Amino acid sequence: MEHIKELDKSLDHISNKNQTIILTGDFNCPDINWNTMSVNQNAQDKEIQRALMEVIISHSLTQIHETPTRGNNLLDIVLTSNPSLIKTSSNAPGISDHDMIVTDCDTKPHYQSKKPRKCYIYSKAKWEDLHKDLTILSTNIIEMYHSGATVQELWDKFKTDLYSNLDNHIPSKLIRSKTSLPWINHKIRKMFKKKTRLYQQAKKTNNWTNYRHFQKECKRQIRKAEYNYINTTILEGLENNNSKPFWKYVKSRKQDNIGIAPLKSNGHLINDSKGKAELLIKQFSSVTELFASSVASPTAG
Repeated sequence: MEHIKELDKSLDHISNKNQTIILTGDFNCPDINWNTMSVNQNAQDKEIQRALMEVIISHSLTQIHETPTRGNNLLDIVLTSNPSLIKTSSNAPGISDHDMIVTDCDTKPHYQSKKPRKCYIYSKAKWEDLHKDLTILSTNIIEMYHSGATVQELWDKFKTDLYSNLDNHIPSKLIRSKTSLPWINHKIRKMFKKKTRLYQQAKKTNNWTNYRHFQKECKRQIRKAEYNYINTTILEGLENNNSKPFWKYVKSRKQDNIGIAPLKSNGHLINDSKGKAELLIKQFSSVTELFASSVASPTAG
């Protein structure tokens, strides 16, 4: 029972640092039902297994490995505080009487970054010139229709010329999604640059005093900026029915994967959206074909 208490103390130290926990090993607790989070009534070492389960629950850990590792017993387990980072967990032949666990996981959350999007500035549009060009486009489309153009040809002409006219007569700009923490302001960014310069100087002179002193000051200013953002910007926003600062803060503190995680195909990692979509379509098609081939064709009665 003492080793369970020591495990609890160790997890306390880690949990206080708000870090992702991945804990794995041979816990030798075959009588825990991980689906119901209960211990079998006829279990040996029932108290120890219950104590372990209570520690796991108190630290919000999740057991993600499901395949027995020795005979029919699940002795080797994988615990984590962030299950969304775990991709797969499977068995492989081991060098003892236990199977080896192979777990594939991300070390940090994967965020699907959004591509820059074009935004037209309609307040600066040249509406008269745009109206003239769109009138000409309408006439051209009608002439193509009477000349026997296909629906696809008409659509391609309309779409291409429409966007061309919009670009010619309406200014635009690219809007990129912000990924930085909302309380990192211009002053702190300048401090980051200065810290980088001090780091380079310290490497050359091997004198780290100035760098370490300024590094502490950077951390202090970041904590202060975050505190002010929470207690000023967020609270004032909520009082004025503006929840945007609050949700920006929630988004910045997320620890889960967002979007579809990278997929593997023949040992290669697929990260782009198009590649992942094609791979999923291929997988679903193969499953559908397998199901269709296993269904007997109807025969006349």
